[in-house]
Formats: sequence, structure tokens, C-alpha cells
Amino acid sequence: MSLTNEMISDVLNLSQDDIEHLSSCRINNTLVINVRLKKKTCSCPNCGSFSIRIKEYKLRKIHHSLLSLDPCILNYQARRYICSDGGITFYEDNPFSNQGVNISNLTILNVLKELKEPNATFLNISPIIRP
Repeated sequence: MSLTNEMISDVLNLSQDDIEHLSSCRINNTLVINVRLKKKTCSCPNCGSFSIRIKEYKLRKIHHSLLSLDPCILNYQARRYICSDGGITFYEDNPFSNQGVNISNLTILNVLKELKEPNATFLNISPIIRP
């Protein structure tokens, strides 16, 4: 089955207006989604200053349970900002995962949902969490 960008954005719960770049391909039975979000106005989390600039883009590989049968990797190009006033660096907010975590929020929710079953084991739900 071929997935369109509209289908992928719907599953990722993203509006087309939030997406700067979106593409996908299959590599060795793994669905790889490349995404960059549009820049949004934000402020320094330390001092609240709006005097910030983009320092760099960092590629974050996030394991996602978009499809339960095939592994899915979300290559997210995260913006890293630097505050001109305080010099602190920080990442933009993203809807996929929390800071420092390489598993999507949706995958974590799916694992917890599957573990509610009385006979569920980690081995049973491994297709959801395998990299």
C-alpha cells in the first residue's frame, strides 16, 4: 500500500499548514518518513526573550507505530535555537515525542494500551516497539 503525504499528515495529526517538508520511502521493509515543520514564533524558555535565531537543524530519529505491521522511523529535522540575550540553546516544540526520547508519544500510548490486556506480554507487543 502506498501512503500519500495527506494520509501521513493525517495519521501524524498534523495540518498541511504546519508542514514545511514531508516525504516517505520504504527501506528494507521499514517505512521512513522525513519531516520538517514550519517555523513558528517562539520565545526563550529561560528568559522569555523573542530575540532568538536558528542555530542549526538536528536530525532526530523517532521510532513511531504508524503501522503496526511494519517498523516506522520518523526522521524529524528539529530546529535548535539560540537566544541572543542569554546565549541559551533550545529545541522547538514538536508534536511527536518529548525531549530526549526517541520513541513517539503515540507508540508509548499504544504500548500502554496493549499492556492493559490481562495476558499481554512485552513479547506479544514487540511489533509495536521494535526499532
